[in-house]
Amino acid sequence: MLIPLKEHSEVLEVKKSRFYGSIAPVESAEAAMAVVEEARREYPAANHHCWAYRLQSQGALLCRFSDAGEPSGTAGKPIWESLAERDIVDAVLVVSRIFGGIKLGMGGLSRAYRECARAVIAGASFREKVEMCGVKLVFGYAQETRMRNLLSGLGGSIVSSEYGEKVRWEVSVPKETKEEFLVRCRDICGGEAGIRCIDTLG
Repeated sequence: MLIPLKEHSEVLEVKKSRFYGSIAPVESAEAAMAVVEEARREYPAANHHCWAYRLQSQGALLCRFSDAGEPSGTAGKPIWESLAERDIVDAVLVVSRIFGGIKLGMGGLSRAYRECARAVIAGASFREKVEMCGVKLVFGYAQETRMRNLLSGLGGSIVSSEYGEKVRWEVSVPKETKEEFLVRCRDICGGEAGIRCIDTLG
């Protein structure tokens, strides 16, 4: 699976109609729709703002797309298929069309939206999505610095923390380094750390 590193845009002209395409990394449906709203503000003269997103979270894939007033199946689906064929996730792709006066027909529209989406993807930069696992930890204050360094060194991060009689963390660690993380946690804490694996986080 691939995730966009940053937002990227391209412009395609087909029979005087202009297609403004943009892909952006997002982590939620709300964030995806915010990108769509931004496209509406950026291209107020556009007749249609068509979009698709794919989100991967806790082992589930959430997909949505919209033709935004174009004939059914001519816009949102080709955009979504362009994301799917490269297995791009945690991303939204929006294509805004400004009508140029020449009708493209359903087949022409579908080809234009697909071509624009693919051009955006071809120009964008991506990274591999790392599957993350959640772990809950309870340990003494004396071990906090070493635990923090271990977590950072293995590509993990603290999701939430609580400081009472002991340190309580919920952390996110890459699935591929989880076992090493657990073994080294026990080494640091002399086997006294409370450790519990929870649901996959990404």
